[in-house]
Amino acid sequence: MLNINKIVANELGIRESQVAKTMELIDAGDTITFIARYRKEVTGDLETEILFKLNDRVKQLRELEARKETVIRQIEKFGKLTPEVVAKVRSFTIKARLDEYYEGFIPREDSQGTKAIALGLQPVADAIKKLDDELYESTIVKIMVEKNLSRTTCESGARHIVYEELEFDTDLKDIAYELSSNRCSIEVRKINKRNKADEVDTYDMYSDFTSDIKKLKPHNTLAILRGVREKQLNMEIVVDDNTIINRLISNRVKANRLETITGKELAKLISLVYMNVYKGKIASEIKKKIGDIAEERAVDVFAKNLYSLLMQKPVKGKILGIDPGIRTGTKLALIDENGVPMSTAIIKPLSKNKADLDKANLALSQCIGAGAKVFAIGNGTASKENVNYVTAYLKENNIKDVNYVVVSEAGASIYSTSETAKKEFPNLDEYQISSITIARRLQDPLAELVKLDPKTLGVGQYQHDIKGKKLDLELNRVVETCVNRVGVNLNTASPHLLMRVSGLNAKAVNGILRYRAKNKRFNSRKELLRVEGVTPEIFKQSAGFLRVYDGENRLDSCFVHPENYGIAEEVLKLQDAKLDKQAIINQLTKKFNVSREFVLDIISSVNAPMYDVRQEGKPIEPIFRNDVISAKDINIGDKFTGTVRSVTDFGAFIDIGIHQDVLLHISQISDKYIKDIHSVIKVGQTVNVTILNMDENRRRIGVTMLQQKEVEK
Repeated sequence: MLNINKIVANELGIRESQVAKTMELIDAGDTITFIARYRKEVTGDLETEILFKLNDRVKQLRELEARKETVIRQIEKFGKLTPEVVAKVRSFTIKARLDEYYEGFIPREDSQGTKAIALGLQPVADAIKKLDDELYESTIVKIMVEKNLSRTTCESGARHIVYEELEFDTDLKDIAYELSSNRCSIEVRKINKRNKADEVDTYDMYSDFTSDIKKLKPHNTLAILRGVREKQLNMEIVVDDNTIINRLISNRVKANRLETITGKELAKLISLVYMNVYKGKIASEIKKKIGDIAEERAVDVFAKNLYSLLMQKPVKGKILGIDPGIRTGTKLALIDENGVPMSTAIIKPLSKNKADLDKANLALSQCIGAGAKVFAIGNGTASKENVNYVTAYLKENNIKDVNYVVVSEAGASIYSTSETAKKEFPNLDEYQISSITIARRLQDPLAELVKLDPKTLGVGQYQHDIKGKKLDLELNRVVETCVNRVGVNLNTASPHLLMRVSGLNAKAVNGILRYRAKNKRFNSRKELLRVEGVTPEIFKQSAGFLRVYDGENRLDSCFVHPENYGIAEEVLKLQDAKLDKQAIINQLTKKFNVSREFVLDIISSVNAPMYDVRQEGKPIEPIFRNDVISAKDINIGDKFTGTVRSVTDFGAFIDIGIHQDVLLHISQISDKYIKDIHSVIKVGQTVNVTILNMDENRRRIGVTMLQQKEVEK
């Protein structure tokens, strides 16, 4: 059997013991987020991302081992099981290869090879494989006499047997696969023009595209595969067939046997099997492999973008949400410090009617008077015009302590018309809800965006090219990771936030909501044990992430888990006694037999009960000029401050306020080589860029961050 822990440890670059101990926790029912936060001592401080990968790979290999046992039982039923076959089955590390090997044992009653075996021609086939001309000849003569068969029947039948055995010879096919995948290229041709002759086609850049398979970029792969599905492109895997065939033949036929009768027969059969079977299968496998790699990278990029978006710094205080509009007017919603709507209104700041403008000015004045210091302006239709109106209003009235931020509206309309929104705001219409959610996205991005399907948030690339549940699984893990890294307020968290907390299920969440409604609030974490649906195990998995502020126990407001309150209380006691940190560490490591890092973690938590990991970052600032309305108003060389909306391997898309994102290519970020773009630029980051080029046909605008670069106007 495979040493699963060793395989996974080698793949992830960690110790075998870390894999074993982590899986003991997971098998016992602990969640990944709980393990990452509260079992660092056991896992060796493995990060959440590594824990997910570890668990996935171990489960995959366990399923493979179970599949092997099923295959062995099936082959035994076919009467073909030998010690060699068992050893071969147990050696596989890839399920697809195992299934391919197993396929060769499945009886094929109607095949030519099976019919030949029934005629007693297996010995002739064996003579070919042994490259024994004398045995081959004598066996044919013997069978011709005993079975009354013609020489042609004997020779043809033996070929069919060998051919079918070679079809499922995984060792030989693996050689062909390795040679193909290591030395192949991809050729793409345009086979259909979708647009009119004077228009630029999406796939024009792939009209005559060739690349070494190893140099193919993931985003190119996904675009090409999409073009193939849409019947716009034709893609071929190009390999050196002659080199591969010669290598396969040399693997089974020694040089001094190539001119013998059996040597020629076997070489010809190998060549036929390669061209008729291996080549097509391998091409499909290579396409699948590069597609899987590209999808995996696209998922990874999307996940990183989503993490950056959800972990953006919250903006405290009252916020005025502004949902720009023209026909239906601009919708306003003022929310308090807790996100509760205080007032809503509809104004028409773009109207030429003085009464409409006076009404709009009055509404802004009232909101500022009520304490709004930040305006969150949606980036949809009429966004820039409303930005211009707001900046003009603030300037004309000499208001310097009010700021504005342009907020992405991606998914806002979906939420505002959803059943979830209607339940939360039963007395408000979709327009009022939309302006509320825009304000909340600035006040607490995580709490608000968690209500939406991550795929609607506009930070992914090629997401529609990703098949199956792979993307949903990874994005849900990101949301779960973010929620549990930040923690939630047990007394105010929405059902959507609570459902993402480690250990909580629908029954427990509903119980929490009913308890809050009946008792107004939780005064301590231990009250969770009174909630219907919260078992001791659920309490263990979730309690540390659920914070109770202004409650009975000050420790309930920090990240210390209730199981460690004994140590935390000792920390507080020793701090009150004015002991320094090192003295506290020395005492508690001995008394509780824990590590220095464990005690330090407790000390940090109890000393910063209100700590929010998202509070690290730059202050919010207005980022757009107020004299730009559309792409027609900009020129090459113009400078802007914009917000990163999404990041890809080839660059980042920046919102500079012109109703279309501009492209900051990776080559225009820095003069130095960038190995991982996510290490230098993230979603939500503010960047200074210069217009570098404009392609009107493709409606593309390129920008640069290279300040010293001379831009031709």
